[in-house]
Amino acid sequence: MHRVHICWLVLGSGALASLQGCAAVLAGPHVGTTAVITGLTPRSSGDRPHSANPISQTQTPAEAPRDHTGFHLGLGLGGGSSGLSCDGCGQLDRKTGLSGFLSLAHSVGKSTLVGIESTGWTKSEGGSTTRIYSLTAEVTRYLNETSGLFLSTGLGLVGYHQSAGGSTASAHGFGFSGRLGIEVPVARRVALTPYLGFISTIGGPEVKLNGQGSGLNLNINNLQFGVALGVIH
Repeated sequence: MHRVHICWLVLGSGALASLQGCAAVLAGPHVGTTAVITGLTPRSSGDRPHSANPISQTQTPAEAPRDHTGFHLGLGLGGGSSGLSCDGCGQLDRKTGLSGFLSLAHSVGKSTLVGIESTGWTKSEGGSTTRIYSLTAEVTRYLNETSGLFLSTGLGLVGYHQSAGGSTASAHGFGFSGRLGIEVPVARRVALTPYLGFISTIGGPEVKLNGQGSGLNLNINNLQFGVALGVIH
């Protein structure tokens, strides 16, 4: 299953104040199928009659073989921890908040998916709202064609935005993502997926304070965890 990400992260008002201070200094298959074999009616007196012998065979979703082929939709929700750092202001305190992702993908072969994913993390406190987001092209690889264990990696856009009062700080740049999860079937071609994900910028994009360049380069990262609902069509 795969999935696209817009990832939002919210930090406290202290993060924005720190950035402004630094700027000033620096300027599958059917499940539950029951087969019944009944007796056959003799066609002639020479045929031996067969007695009825019902046989019931039932598979649970977890026992059914997996099939990864098709169109995959994933929607995840959980928590996350974000981190920011920049030259001149050091490492800012990590913050926890609400995170989620949305992914769309299609199978390429029996154990590989290609698609897009958006992630988001957000938090509001002390009159400040901060978001970290991402939008990446993703490749997902299952352990094998019948396993539910997978690893996704991607490249794309990672960004940050914070507002406090009438002031704003924002930055976005090139980054990467990764996600590890395992699908637990709950119905035919439907699964719940516990996951652990991570996004980060590659290099530090410049922070803009109230739309103006600050001379600060901000490193953005976000760790996510939760449970996703996945559907294969």
